[in-house]
Amino acid sequence: MDLKFRVAARIARPVHEVFEAVADPAELSNYFTTGGAKGRLETGATVTWDFQDFPGAFPVDVFEVVPDERIVLKWAANEGEPPNLSDSGGKVREANYQTIVTMTFTPLDDDTRTLVEIREEGWRETQGALHASYGNCQGWSQMLDALKAWVEHGINLREVFTSRLGLGLRLLLPRRGAFARVPPPALNHAGAAAGLGPDFLELRS
Repeated sequence: MDLKFRVAARIARPVHEVFEAVADPAELSNYFTTGGAKGRLETGATVTWDFQDFPGAFPVDVFEVVPDERIVLKWAANEGEPPNLSDSGGKVREANYQTIVTMTFTPLDDDTRTLVEIREEGWRETQGALHASYGNCQGWSQMLDALKAWVEHGINLREVFTSRLGLGLRLLLPRRGAFARVPPPALNHAGAAAGLGPDFLELRS
């Protein structure tokens, strides 16, 4: 059993803009590493990522970067069920090896859109690793959602998911310097609220 997955999204921006939204730590921190990213993604670098909803910065080794084409990362593998599941009990644990994350950026339609694909592989063939791969697949899918919302609309989608209140859902618009409120009945799902199209996300095994 070869544990690996691939997720993809089409983003309506030129490939350089999309690539920079991932490689530049200031951009990445606006929509994904909300606790802060330190270090640009460049070949041979070790950067740190942190998340407000899962605090604790951790290192990410940058194995290869081809500007506007490919980013290859290595980071510590985890095994066990993701801690965000209601019945998991937070049983995920760090394993003594790394998995490999490969991001590719392909221009489409005369570079008016970009296909972003993310593949992760390298887990051991254990039940715990299988659970962890499912959790990472969920995480990278959400990252592509957030990347698309940020680059196309200037919306911090992680803020959307973490700030649901009884009076409505607050959408943070950092680039526009404003807030918008969407009442819950109008928000069938966050992608629709952000005006995201039918090619929002693809999952491939």
